[in-house]
Formats: sequence, C-alpha cells, structure tokens
Amino acid sequence: PGGVAGAVETGWLKICEILVPASSTTVLNANIYNIDAIAVGESNTSWTNGITSIYRNGSISDMKTGQELNTTHRSSDGKNHSDVVLNTTNIKNVVPDALGLNGRDLEAVLGASSASDAFTKLRAISSTGDFTGLRLGDYIDIPSLNSGAISLTWNASYQNLRAQIVSFDHYYNTGDTAVTSHHVVMQFKNIPIEHQYNATDTNAGGYAASALYTWLHGDLQTAIISALGLTPLTVHRLLSDHVTWEWKAESVFLPTEVEVFGTQAWGRGGHYTGSSLQFPLFASNPKTKVKLFNNIRSHWWEATDRSDSTANFCLAYSTGYAINYIASNTYGVVPAFLI
Repeated sequence: PGGVAGAVETGWLKICEILVPASSTTVLNANIYNIDAIAVGESNTSWTNGITSIYRNGSISDMKTGQELNTTHRSSDGKNHSDVVLNTTNIKNVVPDALGLNGRDLEAVLGASSASDAFTKLRAISSTGDFTGLRLGDYIDIPSLNSGAISLTWNASYQNLRAQIVSFDHYYNTGDTAVTSHHVVMQFKNIPIEHQYNATDTNAGGYAASALYTWLHGDLQTAIISALGLTPLTVHRLLSDHVTWEWKAESVFLPTEVEVFGTQAWGRGGHYTGSSLQFPLFASNPKTKVKLFNNIRSHWWEATDRSDSTANFCLAYSTGYAINYIASNTYGVVPAFLI
C-alpha cells in the first residue's frame, strides 16, 4: 500500500484518488478520496498528487454524497461562477417549496425593519414582474389593525394577522380596466374578524350590494391600508349581482367561490364566475382553505351569492368544503389584496 498517484493528463478532470492495498481484491469506500476542496487553491484531503482542485464554470466541484454539487466557487481570476447550492436537503424541499408548504417570514427574507417596510420592499420586487426568490405561502405578520371600531392585535397562537402570498400576477392585464401592474396576491392565513353579510336574510344585489361589502370597504379597509403602509392595487372583477353580472373595482376584497375552490358549487356559472380563477395556493395546498378563528376551525364568507336562493351567500366551511348559509349569520371575513 501507499505510493503517489500519477499525474493528471491534459484534458482530464481528476475527481478522486483510490488507494488499492497490496494483495486486496476489494476497494472499500474508505479507500476512495473524492474532491472535498471548495475553492481554487484549497487542498483535497489525502490526495497525493494534484491536491489543489481546478475549477471552471460547469466543472464538477464536489463528489461527496449529500453535499454541494454546485456551490459558490472561485476561478483563478477571483470571480464567482455560481451561487447555487444543490444538496440533499434542498432537493427534498423543491416540491414542498413549490406547493407553498414552506412559507417564510418575508420581513426576515427581505431584510425589512418592520411589517410595513416588508410590504414596501415586496411591492418594489413584485412590480418588476420578476418573482424569483418568492414562494407561495411566504408571509408578513401584521402587528395590529386599527381604525374606528376595528381594533385587532397580533395573536401568535393562531396567527390571525398573517398575510400570505396566494398567487402571482393573478389579475395581470385582466378586467374592464386592465390591471397593468405586476403583483402578488396576498390573503390572511386565518380569520382576523367576523361579520354578517346582511342584517336580514337576503342576497338581493349580490356581494357588492351587501352590508358586508360596505363594512369591508370602511374601517377594515382603512385599517389594512394603514398597516400595510401603502394602498393595494385596484383589481376589477366580474361578479354576480344575483340577476346579471357587473364589473366591480376593489383594493381590498373577498375571494369568490371560484377563486377559493376552482369551480362554482353554489354560485352561478358562465359570466357569473367572471374573471375568477382559483388561487394557486388553494390548488396546491388545499389545507390552506381551512381557516381558524380564535384557534377553532371556522366558516368564512366568499364574494358569491347562492344562485337558486334569495337568502344565502357562499362560504368555505370549517372542514374545507364549499357550502352556503343565510346572510344574517356571522362568519369569518378573510380579505385579500394586491401588492
């Protein structure tokens, strides 16, 4: 055993040394010395020849199982050729990240000093239309909502004021007046507050004619805008007024039945689903349709009236399916907005 490995021939890339003990018929893992240097000039452990690794863009930089396959490395000119780290942990996270299972705190990710600063930084990023580095489920925790009769504070137990990304460019270039700004759609993860749809059991005029609509665009909208530190973009959606359809412009709004479930269950089809398309977070991670109020699974209203009823509006049931109830009932209000 022992000795010095031969020199590497021109045009070849050395990836390991193998020590073959005298009289041995088996090569064990312990006899194989892979590349383990990370940058040019570093030495590879136990190599006897060519111990300084050679890096160039696209070359193999590490052959050790579970470690970097392509890490930040420097060539002889001192330049970084890659900042992608691909290891077994990252590979396992690719699908969960894409499905919105690993939402991150954007205040930390964006290096923001506060929730409002995080929304400002997020607006700057989203307005470019380049969403690289953002994920479905990424969130910003709002400390409080205050305006008029609205006084809500952060509840860490059930994250009542956590706003999370549910879609990217969902309404871009849609509407009777086009949404021309790139954006992310955010919605509260859980139920911050509850309210009746109407004082009496009527759905005449649909969502936009309801007491809930008026209340939503009063103190609650004012409180949300104040907490964000900016005004959300205006979205124009085609909605049912229970007789026909109409375009409505809102900056804080309730999702429709289709935006939650991807199809009509109790609302009208055709024009009445309008520009509705299911939010991708609900499609990829269905459990996010189930929302808590005071740590209890609870129903929450949608911007859709039941088509064959004069008294009911549609909602997401506490256990995650589509249902409808009379307008005078008090259920969750879970606003969405565009950043």
